Amino acid sequence: MIARIRPGNLAGTIAAAPSKSYAHRWAIAAALAGDSVVENAGFAEDVEATIGAMHALGYRLRREDDGRIVSAAPLPDRPQDASAIDCGESGSTLRFALPLAMDGRRHVFAGRGRLLERPLAPYKAIADMQGIVFAASEGRLTVEGRLQAGRFELPGDVSSQFVSGLLFALPTLEVPSTIAIAPPVESRAYIDMTLDVLARFGVEAAWKDGCTIEVSGSQRWRPAHVAVEGDWSNAAFFVAVGVLGGGVRVEGLRDSSLQGDRAIIERLRDMGAIVAVESGAVGAMPGALRGIDADASQIPDLVPVLAALGACATGVTRIRNAARLRHKESDRLAAMACELRKMGAGVEELVGGLTITGGRLHGAALSAHGDHRIAMALAVAATAAEGESTIDDAACVAKSAPGFWTDFRTLGGKVEFMEG
Repeated sequence: MIARIRPGNLAGTIAAAPSKSYAHRWAIAAALAGDSVVENAGFAEDVEATIGAMHALGYRLRREDDGRIVSAAPLPDRPQDASAIDCGESGSTLRFALPLAMDGRRHVFAGRGRLLERPLAPYKAIADMQGIVFAASEGRLTVEGRLQAGRFELPGDVSSQFVSGLLFALPTLEVPSTIAIAPPVESRAYIDMTLDVLARFGVEAAWKDGCTIEVSGSQRWRPAHVAVEGDWSNAAFFVAVGVLGGGVRVEGLRDSSLQGDRAIIERLRDMGAIVAVESGAVGAMPGALRGIDADASQIPDLVPVLAALGACATGVTRIRNAARLRHKESDRLAAMACELRKMGAGVEELVGGLTITGGRLHGAALSAHGDHRIAMALAVAATAAEGESTIDDAACVAKSAPGFWTDFRTLGGKVEFMEG
């Protein structure tokens, strides 16, 4: 599906989409605890993949038509070997489920796109050390063996999902474990979100110091009834179009959220935008945007939208410490550099970042590179360009935000869809 976008000033109010990051975590905890309910989980494809993965592992978890996730008590005797675990294109699903799959049974993981090409070295090292089979071949990943409690040493400059995956698997092992993370610890907010979820389900795990997490052993997950809060990562795209357009308000956001992408507020203010934060909502008004220097180590998912805004700002925007983005659904640094250049921006692609010289953009035939965040960032840029733009594979936004294009139109976005 190709989206054809005409420029215009978007304005108005929308409700925040459910947080994909929290929905993954609540769903896994609900499966492990049983007899739990997760409200407002939504219909993002990645979250559906996590529900399917937990079901394949033998947990009784389902999504209702109203967007809730409901779990029953885990089966006392699960099959010796679970069915194939299809993670779709969800890196969160794969990395969260892998340690849980180290349960003594044989499991085969599958995925689409670049999923099984994404880094898994920390888990491979753990598997090799503990004698667990961890073998990739022909688009499949086979895991067989049982994870043992102990001390786990992880690099801090890789995805925090490896830490979160271990945090889901370690609490029920017989003895305590320690996760030691080599500094600097990137994407710390995502680890804190996982610890928040564990605590809500009665599981004890906490920072001992800035780089070490201690996990108690022999724990039981306690059932809970929870709700997914609004997604700051998704809201960032809409407050961005509000800055470039006529002002946008996104409701249903927790202003004290642990989500790291709440940092969009300060980044926009740094760029000269007018941002107002109220209880449960954020509003952004146009301002004379200027380039900024942005450290992406704690906010990698904001890089595409910050790049789009940098292309519309006066001066130079520098984005650094973003090398991990080369291993997402696309190489996001290369993708944003390529597409913004098509629109007339000056972009220098660096090993771990981008340097963007802002100015007037023009419409162009753009590619989403099969990546939901690239598609949404290009939609932001297209609203401020001179002339019409097209974005291929526009339906890929369903991976994280199936309601994105509906919200875009609600705010007055001029978009039509064509087959392609």
